[in-house]
Amino acid sequence: MFYENEEVLNEIRGEICVGPWPSSLMELNNILTTIKEREEAQHKLAAMLGKDYEQLRGMRTTEVGMLTLLWKAKSDLFATAVDVRAERQPLISTDSGNILGTRLKEKIMAAIQRRSKPVDRAIKLFNQRRREYLQKYDPSRLRLPENKDMTLSEFQSMDLDDTLWNG
Repeated sequence: MFYENEEVLNEIRGEICVGPWPSSLMELNNILTTIKEREEAQHKLAAMLGKDYEQLRGMRTTEVGMLTLLWKAKSDLFATAVDVRAERQPLISTDSGNILGTRLKEKIMAAIQRRSKPVDRAIKLFNQRRREYLQKYDPSRLRLPENKDMTLSEFQSMDLDDTLWNG
């Protein structure tokens, strides 16, 4: 959580430095106030973890920090996989007594379609975290087929007992 929050803060700081400025002074003040409040929350979180804030900030690019971010992205992606699987279950159920009407099938497909953007974001974040970690700490594994970027269609066809989730 600390590393993710810190990344968001860094992105916002970067946008203020190079991006287009807010249209009003009040809007800029709101952004700066939000940054200050988030930084204070980060300091409190670091204290709760028994760590120094600056020390934790520097650890984001260490192996442990990058593995933590990768693990979080993978955990979020698995939770998404469970949700998607639960939504699709009525469509893929092989029970002979399970008869779905056309409207129900359409509703299920619409729900799946609505979730495709958040699912895509989770996949992209996982791909990015894995790629960053492997590039920095294990470049030889980056070329392995199991470490290529995952696509939405590959994700949707994965089983919940796939080796990715258990590895």
